[in-house]
Amino acid sequence: MSAPEADTVVVTFVDPSPLPQSAFLQAVFPERSFRDLGAPEPGWRRLAPSTPPGDAIMVSDSALLAPLSSGWRSLAGSLAVNRVLRLQPRVLFFHAATVSLRGGRGALLLGGKGCGKTTLALAMAARGHGFLGDEIGAVDSDRWLLLPVRRAASVRDGPAAAAVASATAAFPAEPFPDGTVRRRVIAGQAFPNAPGRPAPLGALVFLSGFGARAALRPLTPGPADLRRLTPLPSTLWDDSPPRRAFRLLELLGKARCFDLTVGPADQTADILERLLETTHGAHGT
Repeated sequence: MSAPEADTVVVTFVDPSPLPQSAFLQAVFPERSFRDLGAPEPGWRRLAPSTPPGDAIMVSDSALLAPLSSGWRSLAGSLAVNRVLRLQPRVLFFHAATVSLRGGRGALLLGGKGCGKTTLALAMAARGHGFLGDEIGAVDSDRWLLLPVRRAASVRDGPAAAAVASATAAFPAEPFPDGTVRRRVIAGQAFPNAPGRPAPLGALVFLSGFGARAALRPLTPGPADLRRLTPLPSTLWDDSPPRRAFRLLELLGKARCFDLTVGPADQTADILERLLETTHGAHGT
């Protein structure tokens, strides 16, 4: 390819297995609705985001070329992370929070944005329980262990456990790209007694809305519940649909499953504590 213009940047990725990066990028960032504008040069594809409309970028299997004005740092960083995640085929990554009881089993808290995952995970951390992460949940499918993926938690203003509000008040609020204002909370600083160690998978907890009081209901999982799991697009992205469904169904069969209506943070954490205290294996075995 010809030399890039002075107002562009080239990011090169080096990893041990080949990757059709154009298809991967479109799969991993569906919210950007990348349009394929063709192949201006051999080995390269030109892509442009539709939502919101933005500058076109160029991608090969191992490189990204983007205008300096395109917000390339965020895209390149997220792309690099997802390239690393897909190199771990035995680890399933989910949009989820992950917590564990002190020295005991852990739970994967599943749900969409704003459903209470971070609030509940931090409430457990404030009690000295394991905080493995509030945004990405990782499951080692060889040993059925929850693995820590800790990063700064993004805390919105709103109801929180009393101990969480106190521990996070010193972290400054800042605007986020989606227009919200949040605090970036470093869990290890706010909750130094909350460990981030691997824990046996004990429960899958689907957060299913808010109520005046928390309520936990046992769930017998089935194929319909596959749609409620929230795997990251880079997880199993190149598996066939039957293989992907099989591996997710296998996960549903390895832990007790529950629906949880989220109530006040401390009361909901009480319920989650009691659940993990009585969770010994898949479906209560």
